[in-house]
Amino acid sequence: MSRKPTIKIASLDQVLSYSNEHVLVRFKKTIELLDSDYQIIFEDVLRWLWLSATVWENHLFRVRITSELAIIDQMWHTFLLFTIDYKKFCENYFEVYLHHQPYIKDKVTDSNSVTWEFEKQAQYIIKYLGKETFIRWYYVYPKKYSTEIINQIYQKPYPVT
Repeated sequence: MSRKPTIKIASLDQVLSYSNEHVLVRFKKTIELLDSDYQIIFEDVLRWLWLSATVWENHLFRVRITSELAIIDQMWHTFLLFTIDYKKFCENYFEVYLHHQPYIKDKVTDSNSVTWEFEKQAQYIIKYLGKETFIRWYYVYPKKYSTEIINQIYQKPYPVT
């Protein structure tokens, strides 16, 4: 059985020190939010990416973007548009490119399995990112930025490059 290669993951503080004004400007053109929310949502994308790399590397478990995290997913999509920046970010902080792989639930998914996955993910979020992040992601964002609300505040027409 082959073991996956070990990667060197930067600290969370190092990852959170990353900034990219281009991503924020583009996101502001795409979705109208409170000005104070843009930066924290971008930082939450950085937290998400760090958590994804850390949990996968250390525990062989993939965290999943669920509907509660729709606003984080939207910001991640914006970051991905800046492919050169995103690739360099991943290489500099994680040594590997972190792919955005959508999670599609099977129609016959065992509800116990889904519950177990969410509980495991919740444990990792609280352990590595803190209870405040978990509350923001699963209690604040779903109320403030549900998929329905995102669709309402989405700027039309979509900004062309």
